Amino acid sequence: MQPSQYPTKSAMLTAIIAEDEHPLAKVLEKSLKTLWPELTITDIFPEGRSAQNALMTNNIDIAFLDISMPYQTGLEIAEYCAQHKIETLIVLVTAYPNHALDAFKFNVCDYLLKPLCKARLADTITRLKMRLATPSLPATPETLQCLPVQKGNHTQLLNINDVCCFVSEQKYVKVISLDNTFLISKTLIELEKELDGQQFWRVHRNSIVNIKQIKYSKKTLTGRLELTLSNPLEKLTVSRAHIHRFKTR
Repeated sequence: MQPSQYPTKSAMLTAIIAEDEHPLAKVLEKSLKTLWPELTITDIFPEGRSAQNALMTNNIDIAFLDISMPYQTGLEIAEYCAQHKIETLIVLVTAYPNHALDAFKFNVCDYLLKPLCKARLADTITRLKMRLATPSLPATPETLQCLPVQKGNHTQLLNINDVCCFVSEQKYVKVISLDNTFLISKTLIELEKELDGQQFWRVHRNSIVNIKQIKYSKKTLTGRLELTLSNPLEKLTVSRAHIHRFKTR
């Protein structure tokens, strides 16, 4: 699915770029203008402190931040935004993959490696548009923000907002994200205690859905409610025991 197929929260979207290597900043700016012409790049900063000040004083939708910059790193800015509840979506850009786990602790939307690949940037734009199209829900304190999942021989942190649903399968729980599927050893009962109950609803004895990732719902021929999620390959059926929650929406 192409990025342009997703709606955005407003007609005027703004972004900043913070990158101490000017040629790389211009390459990113040009690529963004090509792939996402509706996005307005308001500023390009050569160091982190000015970028953080801009995020503190302006309502900026997206920030593309280099991790390694003078005065303030991209990670430090992401941490600051998380601590001060600044709602700007953060995309970190770096030549080093070893900061990925730290990045997702601060609710970073995506993590791009240099040199930039247009196809990968297009994936990031799709992810950003999906996040912007979904209204933010206030999270309750101490709820799960990132989920460790196994990808090959590596562990990565999956942003909890990018999870479409959890489905119980025998001894494991299947985690279905926007573009992937993982298995974890937690139970649905354990997850319910850790997840934000305003955002994640039990819809069946074997499934929990992220209501922010529901695209639409419809009644089946048997009268059940079927949910279609942001991951187009996944549909969930709501059991009669949980249908009342959707009647109040």
